[in-house]
Amino acid sequence: MPYQIHVSTGETPLFRTGHFSTNTIQRLKTLFGVMDEKFPEDEGYILTVERFPQFPLTIPREIFRTASTSEDPKEMLKLFVPEDDFRQFQRRKGTRKPRQVSRFIDGMENYNYVEKVILYLEGYYLFQRSREAPFHYLLPAYQDIESNDLQELEYELYLSFLQDGDC
Repeated sequence: MPYQIHVSTGETPLFRTGHFSTNTIQRLKTLFGVMDEKFPEDEGYILTVERFPQFPLTIPREIFRTASTSEDPKEMLKLFVPEDDFRQFQRRKGTRKPRQVSRFIDGMENYNYVEKVILYLEGYYLFQRSREAPFHYLLPAYQDIESNDLQELEYELYLSFLQDGDC
């Protein structure tokens, strides 16, 4: 996703970065750090951050600065998660039996205890491990994440989707 940083003084806009000059969260973190130092708040400069094209909300300097101190890039991505986009991601899912998707998912043979595969956009998926309530879900990753809270795992999956969308 392309990002843009705006620099202003009060109501007067000074300039903004080209939104294709910062197209990854790591580049944004680096550029924000430089601009945060070069345009100090105590001299009246205001910095804001936006993500394009889907999310026009402006993130204030202090909020972005706090998120950018984290080693986990997902902390910055969380600032750009509009509720409507997340809900749309949740609605665009389908379910399949494991045997229906085993040839499409690498390592599926390691998850022979899976009851159902929940498919999302562009190859993102979760596994449902049991049929009985409470359901138990698994997000396959470098380190699998397990939970009974489907929405929590969908949120993690959506953050991965956004992070992978960073060019």
